[in-house]
Amino acid sequence: MRVTQMKKLSCLTRAFTLIESLLVLFIVSFCIIAFQFSCSTVLETIEEKIFYLSFEHFYMEEQELAVVKQEERTIRFENNQIVGKDVRLPIPRGTTGPDHVTLTFNKEGRERSVQTLLFRKGKQVTNYQLRLGTGILDKSIYEVGQ
Repeated sequence: MRVTQMKKLSCLTRAFTLIESLLVLFIVSFCIIAFQFSCSTVLETIEEKIFYLSFEHFYMEEQELAVVKQEERTIRFENNQIVGKDVRLPIPRGTTGPDHVTLTFNKEGRERSVQTLLFRKGKQVTNYQLRLGTGILDKSIYEVGQ
């Protein structure tokens, strides 16, 4: 008798139906996808800022090495990367930079070959203006219409 009552009680226990399970799955999936898209844009922005900081550091380091070692140093922009004597710095996906450009630092650390470097991502343009004869970088960021 008790076994029959236990079976009846266990049969009365409610569980999710197939439709309820699918609804919960849909809601959870939507939340995860929405969170992923917001995180990917934040990560992309951070990656871009790190790239510009790395490029500026790389530029100044190559300039200092030219002075310290008393040798010419070059930075080349090719195939979506920035190439120095010892380092390769990839340009982030979605950002276009100068192509087939070479910066040459003389023994005094001065660069005289290029005046402007432009990096573009969507409507945002990052402009590096090189002061001729001094090797100093001036950075400006602006929006352009497409």
